[in-house]
Amino acid sequence: MIAEIVSLSGYESQISALLDEEERMAMEFYIACAPEDHPVIPGAGGFRVVYCSLTEPGQIYMAAIYAKSRMENLSAADQNVLAKIAAQIRKATKGGR
Repeated sequence: MIAEIVSLSGYESQISALLDEEERMAMEFYIACAPEDHPVIPGAGGFRVVYCSLTEPGQIYMAAIYAKSRMENLSAADQNVLAKIAAQIRKATKGGR
């Protein structure tokens, strides 16, 4: 099953600076098909995508994307913010893992 992609505002504000529409669609398709695989997308460049995958209702919430040249890993503060967003999503959908 291919999951539905739901883009959060932080992701939307960052994506256009890193990928064109065709690259974005390809990346999101890879993730939607196999979110647990944490896909490496050949030729996509050096960036990281942060998302929350919920088995039920079959949705993937795209939370952030950033260039590794700007930041290798998320700061502890960023991780905490994203963890809170993931918890809110899970609570609102009453599912997920």
